[in-house]
Amino acid sequence: MFSTKLFPSGVLLLAGALAVFFAGCSSSIKKNIRPNLSLDAKAIFFYPFGFRWEEPTYRSIDFSQRLLNNELARYENKALFFGPAEFRVYRPEDDHAWAASNAVSLMPAYNLLPSQAVVIRPWAERRTQSGEKELADSKGRGLGRIVHEEALYLGHVEVLHPTSGEILAEMTGEVKIDPFSKPADEVTSDPLPDLTRLMETLVHEALSTLEGNFHPLSKVRRISLRYAYNPETPPEIARSDAIEQEILRSNEIQFSNPKLDTRQLAKLDRLPAGLVITEPSEMGRLKEGDVITGIEGQRALPQTAQRAQYIPHPRIPITVRRVSGLIEETAIP
Repeated sequence: MFSTKLFPSGVLLLAGALAVFFAGCSSSIKKNIRPNLSLDAKAIFFYPFGFRWEEPTYRSIDFSQRLLNNELARYENKALFFGPAEFRVYRPEDDHAWAASNAVSLMPAYNLLPSQAVVIRPWAERRTQSGEKELADSKGRGLGRIVHEEALYLGHVEVLHPTSGEILAEMTGEVKIDPFSKPADEVTSDPLPDLTRLMETLVHEALSTLEGNFHPLSKVRRISLRYAYNPETPPEIARSDAIEQEILRSNEIQFSNPKLDTRQLAKLDRLPAGLVITEPSEMGRLKEGDVITGIEGQRALPQTAQRAQYIPHPRIPITVRRVSGLIEETAIP
């Protein structure tokens, strides 16, 4: 099968991290579960993340893709994954997702029925409150007051079954951002790391409620590849000036690959978008540093790699940018 582990095995470390985080904030997380015992789910569609405040469009895609990547290894042999950049959502708040998007158009290629798919709809809202903080020097002498704004972020994750019109699960949680707290190491690539961790937990818990509704898929082939995911540069970043573009692009790559070190991130920044091979593979004679840029005519994304193993073709056509720079059309048997 295609390995969905983002180098170096960041996905495998996620479960433990989520358990610690969830234990620390369980008092603020609320669940509303409406089980459907007859549901046989075979596909999961991730909506773009819904920011209820102003954010660049690409942030909605990147945020949701990261949430998808976190769960892909857990369900890769039980459900087909479809990501936020692969279909359009016309009315995000409409619960009838098949009418409010063109997601259904992706199903025939995988012999999927709309009744076999669920939708993950993640979103967050921000509430602010102004206050004052007393400042003091090292000896406790007052230095005056400073006015600050405290932000409370409310995260929401809904699991929809559009065919029946049911909302199978709702998860909500909150996180308070202290403007005087020491910034996290990842704050440059992720302006709201606490919210990101909250949303990862909410999605993880939401899908856990459907564990019994997913069953192993009949595999057509088994292919093993190890790669890092290099996201496509969005138009908003491409239109920036050279210095700003370099910063924004670097932040986007780091946000998409939170476990990579600085050296590994720098390598991705010099490569085209796609799946960057991190370990040699005999499949397609792929070498470390090769980049799969296309899979069966689609963009090379973690989920398109995962889905390719379930299409009954004798060979999987891929486009590869070799380490030498040569672009090659080849296939994986």
